[in-house]
Amino acid sequence: MKGLQDFIKNAGKNVKLSMCLMGLGQIFYGQIGKGLCYLGILVLAIAYFLYRGFADLAGLFTLGTKEADTWLDVQGDNSVVMLLMGILAIIALLFLAYCYISNIMDAYETQKICKKGGQPARFQDDLKQFLDKKFYKTVLFLPIIGVCLCYTTYCLYDCQIVFGWLFSCQRYRFIN
Repeated sequence: MKGLQDFIKNAGKNVKLSMCLMGLGQIFYGQIGKGLCYLGILVLAIAYFLYRGFADLAGLFTLGTKEADTWLDVQGDNSVVMLLMGILAIIALLFLAYCYISNIMDAYETQKICKKGGQPARFQDDLKQFLDKKFYKTVLFLPIIGVCLCYTTYCLYDCQIVFGWLFSCQRYRFIN
């Protein structure tokens, strides 16, 4: 708790701006590209959660409220889809939290560099760093996300439903 109080006390104006709105501190430090990336992530996350994410989170806990009735031809809620979409909403929420914390820590590191008289890193320098020093994060990001999504969907769905596009492509290949 003391470390958090010290962090807030030592945080400058631009770090506090990043706490209020993702990317704003980076923009004020002159890191326009990085600031716009953080701001874009925030805008996309807000749009997703307003459009669908909150309903998916609620569906994760209820797994449907509409009961199916085959005699009356009433379609019920598909609890498997609701479970999957709820899990994906939690992953999106965790990704947003990670980006938010990364945003604040980056603004704080930039503040420390500027206090020492240095220049903030340019966007190109940050990209080069992800291709050099932090290459392992770059390489492992997409496979980890892919494995999480594929195994979640494979376990929750019938294989033909998930990979139906593949089966349909193979059917057309045999016809031609």
